[in-house]
Amino acid sequence: MQNVFNYRAALSIFFLSILFSLLAYNPFGIYFLNDDFVHITLTKNGNFLQHNSLRIVHEVLLKLELFLWGKHPAGYHFDRLLIHLFCCWLVYRVGRTLFNLYGNFDRQACHIAGVLSASFFAVYPFHSEAVLWVLGGGASLSTLFFLVSLLAYLQRHQGYFWFFSSVIAFLFGLFTYESVWISPLIIATISYLEIRKNKSTFRAELFFVVVYVSVFFAYLIIRVYLLGEIINQYEAGGFARFPFQSWVLNYNRLLARSFLPPLGSTIGFVTAYCIVFGAFLGWGVFILKTKKHTTLFFLVLSAWLIALLPFVGLGIDTHDTESERFLYLPSVFFSFFSALFIVHLRCRLWIKTFFAGLFILGSVGFLYKNSRDYRVASVVSESLLRDVSVTLKPGQPVCIQNLPKQLNGVKIFHLGFKEGLGWLYHADTARVTVLHSFDLAPTEKYYKQFPRYNYVFKASVSIKPVNEIPKYITVHYDTSIFKP
Repeated sequence: MQNVFNYRAALSIFFLSILFSLLAYNPFGIYFLNDDFVHITLTKNGNFLQHNSLRIVHEVLLKLELFLWGKHPAGYHFDRLLIHLFCCWLVYRVGRTLFNLYGNFDRQACHIAGVLSASFFAVYPFHSEAVLWVLGGGASLSTLFFLVSLLAYLQRHQGYFWFFSSVIAFLFGLFTYESVWISPLIIATISYLEIRKNKSTFRAELFFVVVYVSVFFAYLIIRVYLLGEIINQYEAGGFARFPFQSWVLNYNRLLARSFLPPLGSTIGFVTAYCIVFGAFLGWGVFILKTKKHTTLFFLVLSAWLIALLPFVGLGIDTHDTESERFLYLPSVFFSFFSALFIVHLRCRLWIKTFFAGLFILGSVGFLYKNSRDYRVASVVSESLLRDVSVTLKPGQPVCIQNLPKQLNGVKIFHLGFKEGLGWLYHADTARVTVLHSFDLAPTEKYYKQFPRYNYVFKASVSIKPVNEIPKYITVHYDTSIFKP
C-alpha cells in the first residue's frame, strides 16, 4: 500500500466531518427566507417557468414538498440536508474513481483519497446558501445530478448502459440549475485525457462528446422555445452591463472565494488571494517537475476552473456570504484538489493528518458562523411575519418601516415579505407598502449573545392621529446588537 495517509485517521476525519455537517445544517430552527416565499407561492399556483427560468425539476420538488410539508420549514430543510449528504457520498465515489483512473494510486490509497474528498466537501464552509436556503437548494440538487452523470460517464467503457445513464442524469441537471452547463467541457476534458493516455480511441471518445453536446444544444432549443431566450435578464445582466475586464475580475473573485472566506478589507482579501494563488502555483510547478500525478492534477484543476464559468456575469460578494450557492458545484473539484494535495505531500503521516485536521477545523468555524447567521435571520423572518400579520385588516392601507433586508449576506426580506404574509397567514396585502428597509449590521454584542434572539425584533403598531391615514407598522430592534 502507498504511504499516502493513515486509514483510521481518514475515517475519523470523515465521521467528524459528517457529524459537524449534521450539527451545522440541523433543519430545525431555520425558516423560510426572502424569495422562498415568492417561488413557493408561484409553485403552489402551478407556475413552473418562474422568472423566465427553466428549472422544472426543482419546482417539481417544491411542489412535492408543499404536499408533504405544507408550511413547516423543517421538512424543506431536512430534504436539502439529505441532498447534501447524498452529494457527499457521490463525491467519495467519484473521487475514488478519479484517483484510481488518473492518479496511479492503489486501491486502498484511492479509497482514502475519496474519503478525504468527501470529508472536505461535507464541511466546506461556503455551502450556506445551497443547503440552508430553500430556494438555494437548486444548486445542490443540480450538483447531485452532475455527480451521478460524471460517475456513470467514468464507467462508460463497461457498457452503453452507463453512458446513457450519464446522459439522462445530465438532462435532469440541465432542468434543475444552470451550473451543469459546464458538463460537456468537463466530459471533453476527460475524453481528451483518455485519448492522450491511449486508454480509448479518438472515434469512441468523439461519439461520447458529440452525443453530450447534441443533448445540450437540444436543451438550449427547448429553452428558447419555452422562454424565448437562452439566458434571462438576471443571468445575462453581467454580460450586458460589464466590460471584459469586469468579467475577469468576477472570475477572480469566484476563484478566490472558492478557498477564502469573505473579508471586510478588500486589500486584505486581495493579499490573501495572491498568497494562496502563489502557493497553488508553486505546488503546480512541483507536480510538473516530479511528473507524478500530473494527469489527475491537470484534470481536477481544469474542472475546478471550468466549473466557475457559468457565474462570471454575476460574480460573488467578497465581503459577505451572498451568492455562495455558485460555489457548490465548483467545491466538488476543490475538495478533490485538496485531497490530492494532502496525499501528494512528501512528509510524515502525522503532518498530513495535522493539515487535514486543520482544514476541517477551520471549515467548521466558518460553517458555524454561517449557520448562526441563517438561524438569526430565520428568527427575524418568522417573528416579523407573525407580528405584522395580526395587525392587518382586509382593505386597510398599511406602511411598513425599518424592514430588514439582509444579515451578513443572508437575505431576509429583500423580496418576498408580502408574498410570505399572503401564503402563511392568508393576509390581504394589496394595500401593504414597504416604506423603508435596511441591511442589518451586527455589533460585537451580536456574536456574544446568540442564540437568545427571540426578543431582538418586535413589530409595534402606531396610527397617525388623522382619520383614514394609513396605519404605520414600525419594526424596532435592539441597537446594542444591530447598528442602525
